[in-house]
Amino acid sequence: MEYLFVYGTLRQGCSRHNILMSSGAELVSTAICKNMKLLDIGSFPGMIASNKEEDTVKGELYLLRDAESTINILDRIEGVPFLFRREEVDIICNGEPCTAWAYTYNSSKSRSYDVIESGDFLDV
Repeated sequence: MEYLFVYGTLRQGCSRHNILMSSGAELVSTAICKNMKLLDIGSFPGMIASNKEEDTVKGELYLLRDAESTINILDRIEGVPFLFRREEVDIICNGEPCTAWAYTYNSSKSRSYDVIESGDFLDV
């Protein structure tokens, strides 16, 4: 089984959530990703690594029913490898550690963006 951690426009109620749902992905629960911070890039956020454990990003964990097809579609939408990278991240879901795919912002392309201090894109 493969999982995907989403924190931006793929979350419930956001502009690209329908793409995730049309792939047959199933919501597991809300989740957090530690040692990451969230940048406000404009109409979407970008998650980047942080050296501070207290930096966390809030999001949702999905079970990918058709992982290969879903990942191929999302890689194109997320602009992998130019705008975002897909990588495995450690998350906490329902108090338990888990590993999931996530799209992290390609910080080598970054300018100076504001940090979303709450770690939650829905707070913007």
